[in-house]
Amino acid sequence: MKPTTRHPHNARARLLRGALVLATLPAGHALAALGGDTSTLESERAALGGQMTREAAAHCTVHVLKTTYGETVREYADAQGRIFAVSWRGPTDPGLNWLLGTHYPDFARALAHLERPGLRRSLRVVTPTLVVESHAELRAHDGAAYLPALLPAGVDAAALP
Repeated sequence: MKPTTRHPHNARARLLRGALVLATLPAGHALAALGGDTSTLESERAALGGQMTREAAAHCTVHVLKTTYGETVREYADAQGRIFAVSWRGPTDPGLNWLLGTHYPDFARALAHLERPGLRRSLRVVTPTLVVESHAELRAHDGAAYLPALLPAGVDAAALP
């Protein structure tokens, strides 16, 4: 019997394949990660698979990527097309390094300074430029991240799903 990490339908294997595809995208096809813009959403959808839809919301547009394996990533764009927030929900960890984009090093530095006694399922990291909230249980990961300086007027960060 093969280990589950090599099973073609294993969630971690799918994420690794997606990450490898994303890593090979040309420089002009960076992800529409936090702080990026919406011009690369189609490249992201093609690399990760699934369906991309767009929802109008008060003061922003929400681009929703749903994969065939149950992962949902929402990217919130302002009127200029800048991604000011992202949220995720699904059976696996979405890979914060690509969701946070250039803000991931700030997150990693802040995370290293948190006191983390024992196993924690919920996490909240707040810096002057970035807020990340994440919750994980067995086959249930969700969270949101946003850039306070880019929040459009009228958008309540607490209301991000």
